[in-house]
Amino acid sequence: MRRHATLIAVAGILAMNVAAPQEPVTLKAALVALTDDAQVRAVFEDGLAAKARERDYDAISSYSIVPEVSDVGRRSFIRRLRSEGVGAVLMMSPAAVGAGSSLEAVRSAVSPNVYSDMRRFARQVSPSGGNDLFAVVHLAIYLIDEDGAEPISTGAVWLDEEPESQEKAIDLLQDLVLGNVDAVRAPIRQHLRMPPLR
Repeated sequence: MRRHATLIAVAGILAMNVAAPQEPVTLKAALVALTDDAQVRAVFEDGLAAKARERDYDAISSYSIVPEVSDVGRRSFIRRLRSEGVGAVLMMSPAAVGAGSSLEAVRSAVSPNVYSDMRRFARQVSPSGGNDLFAVVHLAIYLIDEDGAEPISTGAVWLDEEPESQEKAIDLLQDLVLGNVDAVRAPIRQHLRMPPLR
């Protein structure tokens, strides 16, 4: 099965380790799957957090902190995450699911330059050029502090074909999300003036 994704942004972050002479300092990230299906949210967030920790990210699921996805947009959401020591949030929202999905589903959620770059990438790697996909997931990454949330990256990942099961779809999307975050890890650290990873 072919699958492809892209996350185009200069400044994206997900709980990156800071190299230091003593124990490494980390920026804790909460992973938020914006779906009304509580079970799918938990499975997706837990699996992604486990995979991220294997790659030395300090990532946690958000559903145990903010159980109701409808509460994610409220001001109290940031306060609750901050009380758990969270400094970054990766939001993942299904933009289109099912045969005939396309990158058009995220056009209004990303900058024109990012959308253009995604379309260019899709023409290179997806048989349909991004016009006949199975699923498109919008990604948005925020830094958070006591003043609120600062968006620093946006993009999308997608599946070219229908996976054999929901479990397989979740697994593929998790890998695509992490692959994209890994790809921008070094420039993001530089943007945030963090020392490079060894």
